[in-house]
Amino acid sequence: MKKIIFFICFFFAMAASSLAQNADDDNIVFTKVEQEAQFPNGLEGWRKFLMKTLDPNKPIKNGAPSGTYTVIIKFIVSKDGKVSDVQAETNHGFGMEAQAISAIKKSPDWLAAVQNGKPVNAYRRQPITFLVPKTNKELRTESSSNK
Repeated sequence: MKKIIFFICFFFAMAASSLAQNADDDNIVFTKVEQEAQFPNGLEGWRKFLMKTLDPNKPIKNGAPSGTYTVIIKFIVSKDGKVSDVQAETNHGFGMEAQAISAIKKSPDWLAAVQNGKPVNAYRRQPITFLVPKTNKELRTESSSNK
């Protein structure tokens, strides 16, 4: 019995050692990190970038009903800040996901995620919220139904 326990402990120690060695591997993409990748200049920089890059009227032009839509885009930020593998996790349509994907692909290099004090490749899930205001017709209908 002691031999089996020793073997199991030895096996796990070797596996942990192997994982530690591979942490520097350029092909590993972390899903959880100590510090997530960030857009340069933080939230304010991100907001300004989106204001320049997105067309807020696109969903309206494409017939989206009024409401608030949060699009989630998943992508990889590499050790050097490059963005790749950009995919939508939501499907609201009306051009929202397409715009969000396009914006992230156009973004400057991000600040890489950090694990054990080193920059690493990591997944990032980025929400982008679109607000589609009520149309004049919807406002009139609401107003007449409240009388």
